Amino acid sequence: MSNQTNVQTKKAPKLTPLHWCVYRFLEASTLEERNYVSQNEIYQHCLDQGHKVTWNENKANHNCHCRWLVKVIDDLNSALEIDHIIAHHGYRYWIASEQEAEALVRFYELKIECASAKKWALKAKMRRHGQGKTTTNRAETMEGSKAEPFHETYNRWGKNDEETN
Repeated sequence: MSNQTNVQTKKAPKLTPLHWCVYRFLEASTLEERNYVSQNEIYQHCLDQGHKVTWNENKANHNCHCRWLVKVIDDLNSALEIDHIIAHHGYRYWIASEQEAEALVRFYELKIECASAKKWALKAKMRRHGQGKTTTNRAETMEGSKAEPFHETYNRWGKNDEETN
């Protein structure tokens, strides 16, 4: 089985009317003039369009008043139905320029490279110290392994079969 079949890919989000409302507002407001819109402006626009959206006055959430908007922007950037990438900084949102889009892609590439390097370092440590291993090199169950009860089940079945023969 190849690694590709084991890797779970993020399913492309299904765009709702709220997604399209936010996208069209950003496109109309920021594409030509290269300015930005605030969370409050997006919230007010969606409210005016009849969407049931919330505004959180709790400042403990890093001043993010619209948690739903973060998800909507992430969905829009993941969706292949739209042509533009949405940039954001300091709770301001706009359609990204070509350079901003390239910078965003590079940012995610660096995150992937960093996560991959971390993963391989952890795997190497696990191999070196036997962490995560359930059997020894001679296929014997390791003492203290989380899989020990599982292996014991099969060892008992094997012993019963041998005794009956």
